[in-house]
Amino acid sequence: MISSKSLGEEAVISEDLSKRLVKMARFRHRLVYLYSTLDNKIVFSILENEFSDILEFAGVVSMLL
Repeated sequence: MISSKSLGEEAVISEDLSKRLVKMARFRHRLVYLYSTLDNKIVFSILENEFSDILEFAGVVSMLL
């Protein structure tokens, strides 16, 4: 399985984007397994402020295709 960490290490994506995507994956884990402990304000803030990371990743992938 290819991870965002390995994509950063192989310079497919920037190291900075790789780190942000790793953090996003960790948060996804919290969403799935620890949803009862989440603060809705934090979830909304992440969606509002960090969604650009997904768009950036999609842009990199589309350039590679």
